[in-house]
Amino acid sequence: MVTKNDFSTLEPFQLQLPTFNKLCQEASIITQSSEPPADEDIERIRQTFNYLMEKYPYYPMIWSNILQFELDLLKISQRESSPEMEGLLTKSLQYCNDISIWSKYLQYIKLKNNIVIGGEVARNIVIDGYQVILSQCVLCDVGFDNLCDQFIEDFLDFLLNQWKPINKYESSMRILKVRKVYKKILSVPHRGIEKLWSQYIGWEQEVDSLNCRKHISDLSPEYMKCRAGFMEWENKVFKKYFHYGNVTNRQENTRFPILSNKTNKSSNIQFWFDWIHWERNNSSENKDTTITHKRISYIYKQALKYTNLDSEEVWFAFADFVNATTNNSYNEAEILSNNDNGNTIPDNNIATTNTNTTPTAITINNNNNINESSSSNMSANNVSAGKPISLLEYAVIAVPTSRILRVKLSEFYELSKVGTEDHIKSVFEDGIQSLQHMINIVSNNGEGTLIQYKKHLTTLFCSYMYTMNRIEGLSGARKVFSKCRKLKQQLNYFIYLENAKIEYNAGVSNANTGTAFKVLELGLKIFSGDGNYIIEYLKFLIDHNQPSSDIKTIFENHCDKILDMKLREQLYLLMMNYEWKIGGDLNKVLKLSERYKECFIDVDSSATKETELFEMFKESRLMDMDLRGLMRASDGKNAITDEIFDNKANLEINNHVEKNGTSVSNKSYNEGENYNPLKDIKNGNALITDSNASIPSHQVIELPPEIAELLQMLPKSKYFPKIVLDPKKLVDYLNAKIDLSQQKH
Repeated sequence: MVTKNDFSTLEPFQLQLPTFNKLCQEASIITQSSEPPADEDIERIRQTFNYLMEKYPYYPMIWSNILQFELDLLKISQRESSPEMEGLLTKSLQYCNDISIWSKYLQYIKLKNNIVIGGEVARNIVIDGYQVILSQCVLCDVGFDNLCDQFIEDFLDFLLNQWKPINKYESSMRILKVRKVYKKILSVPHRGIEKLWSQYIGWEQEVDSLNCRKHISDLSPEYMKCRAGFMEWENKVFKKYFHYGNVTNRQENTRFPILSNKTNKSSNIQFWFDWIHWERNNSSENKDTTITHKRISYIYKQALKYTNLDSEEVWFAFADFVNATTNNSYNEAEILSNNDNGNTIPDNNIATTNTNTTPTAITINNNNNINESSSSNMSANNVSAGKPISLLEYAVIAVPTSRILRVKLSEFYELSKVGTEDHIKSVFEDGIQSLQHMINIVSNNGEGTLIQYKKHLTTLFCSYMYTMNRIEGLSGARKVFSKCRKLKQQLNYFIYLENAKIEYNAGVSNANTGTAFKVLELGLKIFSGDGNYIIEYLKFLIDHNQPSSDIKTIFENHCDKILDMKLREQLYLLMMNYEWKIGGDLNKVLKLSERYKECFIDVDSSATKETELFEMFKESRLMDMDLRGLMRASDGKNAITDEIFDNKANLEINNHVEKNGTSVSNKSYNEGENYNPLKDIKNGNALITDSNASIPSHQVIELPPEIAELLQMLPKSKYFPKIVLDPKKLVDYLNAKIDLSQQKH
């Protein structure tokens, strides 16, 4: 049996989904059993769900399952109302805007208001409930959730088939309500708009053959605009990431989005951001920003749902969105919450009898009906739900190992003055505790994952240290670093380098920088065999003009302890470069060169020794002076990069101009020395492999990202004493086996 003790806030919610699914199965079994459910089982299920709702309120499936559980209990006990049910509906709609929750709301309204017994009053209450859901949720969904399309069909079926008018007045009222609903759903882009337009034309012709042309022509421009909008969304956003799973049902407007096999997690997240970008562009002509914000808020909440609250990018962007709308004097509580007054569910699109009243709300009251009431002040609980700080507080519970979200939350605390220093410290301390917990879990699951978590823990400690240095000064940073020294096996060397930088910057003002170098000496005792640390240590000493004797001593004492030959080679080149620039004795450079040859170059048998010697000389003399980021401008439109030094390959970026008028070379020029040409290759940009080749300038060769990544990871040619691949023979073989004329471009 699942209890709340089976869940832990130290682990990401994503990892606890199997336990959550087991809880949902138990709840379903209890209510579907032929025997009445035991009170202790009901209480256990409620307590566990309450715990999950408090910790992860932005996950709609938690609310949906507990609401279904309460609905089943109502049916078992043959009751029509439940205070627990109404309280859950109120709380759930503060955080989530999902059709699965709204459908439970509609079921409860129908259960309380039987249209057969209640007549006109009950029917109007149910219709108002449909309208709330239509405005607040369904019409925000362009075409992703198939349940929204099913809801529209159900709403129209209720109006056209389940409502049986008993007189002419009711018949005329039904016609007005149906026409109003059609007008609303045909004035917003969504997936089923073409089918609904055909249904609407047929309905108008059947109801009023004389005036149908006028009604249709009045609505036609808005329909055409929305139809074009949906097609644009489908082609530019949806089909980039999804395809429809059932072609047969496509004509019946029951298409189900299925993730394309070509997409990965990052591209799934990008789908939601593309959708948001489309909404902003599509709403540029709409002066009512409230509607645009409501639709964007809906997308963010759907993104949280479909990523199982596990995407720190979505949390981050959602918090920024709420913060930006707050700064623009928009009530962010209205974005995050669908509840403005205790037990109310707002709907600004429902007309009131008095046009001078404030936006109305639908209230669930104790008389088993729904009334319209004026929404005014927010409840105290709802205020917290509407702040970006509250959103990030829930984010770090859902993704407790996220360093980005914790740093973001600490900055909100610091800038808003809402949180104290204790709040800021708890943000980092909780994250450290969570990462330590995950390190203990994965310690036996593979070295790669363990190294990754250690890296995350180190960078979180660094962020913590810099934050406390900013708030409390050097003493605060030292307190954090003292905790790090007790975790030698869980952190990497980076924490020592960062603390040394803090100590050095603090000591510059009073000419007392010795503490920084003592910190590095402490790190040397732990990471004496880590080539990366030795290299960074020497760079720090060189950059801060430390005595040459100290630098040489560290090099001689630790060079041979480095087992990674690539790192040892980098250390040799760094030392040769230092001696050549600063040492003042060229003979020492030559001696280091001889030692380098003995370690890394087989002068007698290596077929590429000339190239390797050239590379050694270049790297040892021109290190840190690589000019690959500088450009030679040929004319006003095109520019080419200088040589890209990559061992044997001498690649040039193609000089064709991209669609936006900026060439790849101009892009590299603007980005300076941080520009990485291989990044462009991996992204699919064009590459010409030889500047002297007879390939026309308008033709390019697309290098697949997998091959580009492989080329980037391959070791240098000097590590291969013999030629293992003859390029000419490979080209001849490919030309003989592959007909390039039949390849798709």
